[in-house]
Amino acid sequence: MDSKYKSLVTQIGAALEQLHDCYEEIGLASYERQEREQQVFAALSATIQEQIELTNGEKNDLISECEAIINEIEKLERSLSNESPKQKRRLKITCPLIQCRDSLKEKEAAIAKMHEERYGQIKKLVHAMQAYSEHLESGFIRVQLPPITNDATQVRSFNLSEPYFNKLDDEFTRVYQEYTRRVTQVQQVCTEIVQLWAELGTPSIQTEQAIVECYRDEPEKLGLREEDIRRLKQKREKLINEKEDRERRIEELTENITLLWNKLSIPESDRKSFLANHRGVGLKCIQEMETEHERLMELKHQNLHIFVEDARAQLQELWDRLLFSEDEILAFQPAFSEVYTDALLSAHEAEISRLEKLVEERMPILSLIDRYRSLLDDKEQLAASANDASRLVSRSATNRDPGRLLREEKMRKRITRDLPKIEAELTRVLEDYEDEHGTPFLVHGENYLDVIEDNSTTVRPARASSNATSTSSPTTSGPSSPTPPSSPNTSPPSSSSSPPLSQSTWTRSGP
Repeated sequence: MDSKYKSLVTQIGAALEQLHDCYEEIGLASYERQEREQQVFAALSATIQEQIELTNGEKNDLISECEAIINEIEKLERSLSNESPKQKRRLKITCPLIQCRDSLKEKEAAIAKMHEERYGQIKKLVHAMQAYSEHLESGFIRVQLPPITNDATQVRSFNLSEPYFNKLDDEFTRVYQEYTRRVTQVQQVCTEIVQLWAELGTPSIQTEQAIVECYRDEPEKLGLREEDIRRLKQKREKLINEKEDRERRIEELTENITLLWNKLSIPESDRKSFLANHRGVGLKCIQEMETEHERLMELKHQNLHIFVEDARAQLQELWDRLLFSEDEILAFQPAFSEVYTDALLSAHEAEISRLEKLVEERMPILSLIDRYRSLLDDKEQLAASANDASRLVSRSATNRDPGRLLREEKMRKRITRDLPKIEAELTRVLEDYEDEHGTPFLVHGENYLDVIEDNSTTVRPARASSNATSTSSPTTSGPSSPTPPSSPNTSPPSSSSSPPLSQSTWTRSGP
């Protein structure tokens, strides 16, 4: 037994002996002594029992306090690691209880400090994320955010684990990148808008002052939501369309003015001065160009004969390119009128437009015809050269051409190789043309399929004659109707095989 308890028993025994002595001296009867001793033992037992109860209560309080501390520690650990209690070994209460409690408190304080530091980092990240997301659509953040408070104990149940922190950091990066992208996008769109306003000469009252003031340094004030950006883009597109419309109008006016300058022989210095003083896409520039165009149109009306004669020169080029016959040329009677009017010029311009489309439509066939006729010319030259015996017996050093035979042989091989191919391809496209249009393709009034058949050495099956072939059309041997006198400005035929009807057939009179 502990010495402290032995001393207590000794003290109690001495006190009882002293009490018995007192009883003897007093002379109490034995039953009185027993009653008093029972009272003493009852009081002593009650005192001890009271102490036992107090001590048990203190022990239970310590155990409860340790349990509460363990629960807080586990809650903090779950918040920091996001692990379930089953995945982590539960702390145990050990004796002595006071030391266990103090040890648990120290552990709780250390984990609480880690938790507070982690929450501080997360709170800064959340504040920054919310600051950027305020400029974006509501609900743009996809991660659940912890409550923002100055008391970290209120978020001990919230997940502040390292994986959550990384996920939150990734979400912040996504929000920031989207914010930055939209800021750049708004700056770019607004820069283009301001540039367009400047180019179009838009008055300040018709611009948005907020865009002018904020687009460089504070674009977020203009709105970064999708609807804001869409509104800015629509404004930009409207301005771009307006600029393109003006550019098309200016291009059209410039083209018409330049054409009129050329026709009217306006001095080059005047042209350069006008163009130098009328640049950009402003309304004033367009108005002044329209004024210049009206002035030139008035001069044009005063000098219609110049424009009509120029249009007739264009017609002659188109007739030559299309290999028209005299009858096809004579079909356009305005070409021979000498009364210069706006209606006459308009008729010439309409005919030029029609023939240009016809040239574009027939260009594949015309190109094949040019190649075919070129090969026929080479073939004729080669035949003529073969009949010239003197080319082989010339003894003069100056007339001798040692490479002539080699060139002739190369030409012969090329003709032998290419002529049948071109002839077959040309025949096919001409037959396709006849099937599609119901009329043969005419060259100077003659069905060119007949020309090919006459020139071809290849035996071909008989071809049904088209009803659309004009038997009265002139051939290359000469016209079937008298030709009006040629203009002195007409050019000579482009090929020796072309008939004389490719020349101009009107008489031009000077202004």
